[in-house]
Amino acid sequence: MKKIAFQGELGANSHIACREVYPDFEPLPCATFEDAFAAAAS
Repeated sequence: MKKIAFQGELGANSHIACREVYPDFEPLPCATFEDAFAAAAS
């Protein structure tokens, strides 16, 4: 399953937006934008 990294916690607006745009992706919440970018790069 593909993953999508976002800054924030599950249930946050960013998580809701990811779920609406990419419903088949597994959400990967990150504490900071830096963490989200690092997760996306790997």
